[in-house]
Amino acid sequence: MHVPEPLHEESVVTADPATIEKLKELLIGTDNPIIYTRYLGRNPNAVQELVELADVLKVPVFEMPGYMNFPTNNPLHMGTSILPYVGESDLILVIDSSSWPPWYPPNSIRGKTDAKIVFIDPDPVQNKYPVYGYPADLSITGDSYTILAQLNKLVQNSKLNDLNITDRAERWASEHKKIREEQHRKAQAVKDNSPIDPVWLCHCLNEVIDKETAIVNETITHGRLIHSYIESNRTEPGTRYDATGPVAHTGLGQGMGVALGVKLARPEKNVIALEGDGTFKYNPVLAAFGAAQEYGLPFMTIIFNNSCYAAMKGHQRYYPKGHSVTQNQYYGVGCGPTPEYAKLVEAYNGYSEIVEDPSKLVKSLKRAIKETRTGKVTLLDVRLSR
Repeated sequence: MHVPEPLHEESVVTADPATIEKLKELLIGTDNPIIYTRYLGRNPNAVQELVELADVLKVPVFEMPGYMNFPTNNPLHMGTSILPYVGESDLILVIDSSSWPPWYPPNSIRGKTDAKIVFIDPDPVQNKYPVYGYPADLSITGDSYTILAQLNKLVQNSKLNDLNITDRAERWASEHKKIREEQHRKAQAVKDNSPIDPVWLCHCLNEVIDKETAIVNETITHGRLIHSYIESNRTEPGTRYDATGPVAHTGLGQGMGVALGVKLARPEKNVIALEGDGTFKYNPVLAAFGAAQEYGLPFMTIIFNNSCYAAMKGHQRYYPKGHSVTQNQYYGVGCGPTPEYAKLVEAYNGYSEIVEDPSKLVKSLKRAIKETRTGKVTLLDVRLSR
């Protein structure tokens, strides 16, 4: 019996050449294209292809970073929200974010823009869901790295509108600077607030980390702030991971396990798990600390402690005149009384602090990072206002 030779290369799915050619024509033929992604960076090679495409055409890139998808120090990185810009856009290219596009409900985008909408994803219409319904003018099934590499070759051989590209470069560089300045202003405005404002926590953490830090985020309420403010390490692939939502494709309770996995795979990285006090309770905390101690995998946990399951309170936006709003009763939201989470890590020869003074936050972060780098598992319980 003939036994076939094993395949040595992984098979990838890509679109037919005519479809990629059509996308190329859309990109070079529009005046204000924008790109959005969420998990493109799961393949680090795709990051460079996206950077090349954006730099050649001067197209801004927005992301909700389930991974490190696009370097935040690139002047074409525009943060997390496309909504302020969709009205003037004539093409929205959504790459690797079909499971959670940047607008909701699905058809709400049609009232905000006349832009062409294109999805690139291994499953752009999300066949695993019984109902989907996000509108698209073009859906491209395939591996984003392969498609972007093919697209870049086509763009390189095309005649481009240099004047339009130059204008876009200047405009988006100015917008990039404006976004960062506004974030800094907002952080400074709350730096003295007590209890600590989560914006100040994110700002301070961004100030003390470096590109050798890998962030694992498992917060819900504070996720958008974390994605917006904690950027200084997100310049190289392999520095950001989401452990919740459409990237993890599961429920809560994985963040600390993912942090251990990242530390095992990248021992040179300083790994920091970001947990809400609610999400922290879902995790196998003692098992995670025990494994870190036993196998020499020190990582740091920061609890964004607002003493409640605040995500549950978010449902009020759908029922603004409901019982909870009118009676100020939110069942299943409170997390009190607040335990001393910091003591848990002490049982594993770890280091911990409870942080309540905003003026001491930076020093506490630096101490915990230093202790982690000496080989200890560490925890900061930061008491927040919201």
